[in-house]
Amino acid sequence: DFNNAFLVILATNNRKQNKTWAKQLSPHRLVCVVDEAGEGNVIFPAAVQRGQLQIAITTNGASPKLARSLKHDLESW
Repeated sequence: DFNNAFLVILATNNRKQNKTWAKQLSPHRLVCVVDEAGEGNVIFPAAVQRGQLQIAITTNGASPKLARSLKHDLESW
């Protein structure tokens, strides 16, 4: 399934499987490992946009839950 993929997002509920697949993928492919950012080379920041204002929130993959929580806090303001 990964042969022609430009971007791979490994987001299974299986830590071992995500790690195995991340190791097998070419270093020239964009890879996001959602449960261990250090195993991939892409992360997705949370973003809030209001008109021309845009705020991006990232923990560099260290705590996606915190980034999501901060995004929700900013959206409610």
